[in-house]
Amino acid sequence: MSQPEINLSSSDRIMIVGVTGTGKSVLLRHLLKIYRTQIIKTIIYDSQHQHGDLERKNQALVYQPEEVDDVEEFEKICKMVDKRSHVVFAIENIDFYSTPQKPQSPTFKRLVHLGRMKGIGLVMTTRRIADVHKSPCSQVKHWFIFRTFLPNDIEYLRKFVGTTADQAMNLPDYHFIYWSFGRVQVCNPIPLEE
Repeated sequence: MSQPEINLSSSDRIMIVGVTGTGKSVLLRHLLKIYRTQIIKTIIYDSQHQHGDLERKNQALVYQPEEVDDVEEFEKICKMVDKRSHVVFAIENIDFYSTPQKPQSPTFKRLVHLGRMKGIGLVMTTRRIADVHKSPCSQVKHWFIFRTFLPNDIEYLRKFVGTTADQAMNLPDYHFIYWSFGRVQVCNPIPLEE
């Protein structure tokens, strides 16, 4: 196991998958720190209310909806992001807002498919990848997979990353699989922020 060599651009689509408490938010913060070193602004849709300190430190714009699954509020913030360029939009729990069962927000759909033309990147987290619409998954360049074990989640991941997904069932906390276009690495935990 090792640390991944991650080459990010502001227009990448990134998905972070795993059950609660396995390290998704720690990795999200690490990735946003990489973007900050590249002088790329970040906007976080923080449904978990975990990242308010980043706004207090002037490291990101943070939106914390009162209702976790408020689709109208999500659409409003997507419209605000869509008016910008060269920004990374991080979304905790994308499965609340982009599911196979209901129509996607029109603005989020545009961000997924056309945002990269304006340099808009997406970093999305989810506990249940099978609950995420295939549209954003189809555009993901970097997959970070923490422990996940439900058979339908593993099967769903196989569609995008192949049999690598089978390793996700036995990962220790904070360890993850990094997959990007067929290149795969099982990785040690990211060091915690100081």
